[in-house]
This record gives sequence, C-alpha cells and structure tokens, in this order.
Amino acid sequence: NIVADFTGGADLMSPREIAVFGNKVVVSSNTENKFYVYEYNGSSFNLINTFDAGFDTWGITFMGNTLLAVVDNDSDLAVYENFLTANTMDGTLTPTKRITVEGIVRTHGIDYSEADDVLVM
Repeated sequence: NIVADFTGGADLMSPREIAVFGNKVVVSSNTENKFYVYEYNGSSFNLINTFDAGFDTWGITFMGNTLLAVVDNDSDLAVYENFLTANTMDGTLTPTKRITVEGIVRTHGIDYSEADDVLVM
C-alpha cells in the first residue's frame, strides 16, 4: 500500500507535467492552458500563482530560471526567461520568445539536462 505524506486541493483539471526549480514546482494543465506554481515548505505544497499560457500546454522543464514549455498541437517551444522572478502576479503570460521547430508536427515531451547542457524534445 502507498500512503501519502500529504494531500492537496483539487486545483488542477488536466495536469500534464511538472518542472522543479529550488522549492518551486510548476505544473502545466492542458485543458485549462495554465501553469500552476506551488511552493514547497518542507512538509506541504502551497499554490502561490496561476498563469494563463494562452495555448494548449503540455511538457515543461526549467533551464536555470527559464521555463521552457511545449506548445501542444503545434511545433513550437515557448520560452519564459526569469519565469519565477519576472512573474509574481496571477494573469496571462506572454513568452519571452516562441520558437518553431521545423519538421515537428506535434510535440509533448521535453527535458533539459543541466549537466550535459542538452535539451530533448
């Protein structure tokens, strides 16, 4: 049997992926096109921000404090520089830049290896 050390509210409708930076956890929710930002205090997670991405979200990862987000149903990558420090009020976000990856029809997964400095989509 699995026993949870903690439980949380039902903030998310369709969570897809998480990205962790320090004590912050960002969750992408696909049907709502949102990013939920939680802060972990050692024993629980508290929702601190909710952002509207303006597109169908899926995979996310951090590259330092930059959040990289896959644009679902597309071939684009949304880049949010200084994600956690530049965005402190709930609302709609605009990516710092949006990159189209030629030859991709639809993307879901993404991961960045800091040790190898490699991004895989």
